[in-house]
Amino acid sequence: AQLESELISERTKLAMEQAKKQGYHVGRPPKLFEKVYVDGHLKLKPTETAILIYELYTKKRKTIRQIARAVKESPATVWRSIKIMERLN
Repeated sequence: AQLESELISERTKLAMEQAKKQGYHVGRPPKLFEKVYVDGHLKLKPTETAILIYELYTKKRKTIRQIARAVKESPATVWRSIKIMERLN
């Protein structure tokens, strides 16, 4: 039973790694992003707030703290949203 469990775990980890390389999201979707399934895999779609945060950061050159106050989110959520948007673009 232990050997079988290890084999299943190894196959699962390999599949998750391949999905990540193909641009699919693995795990819980972050705040400010919607779940969209493509070919049975989870992809992330930014909400209007995530798009606004990214535009304020890149085009208006606002600080993380200023953006967080404007959209009423924590600075950590704002920063995470920016990083994910950079990966998606």
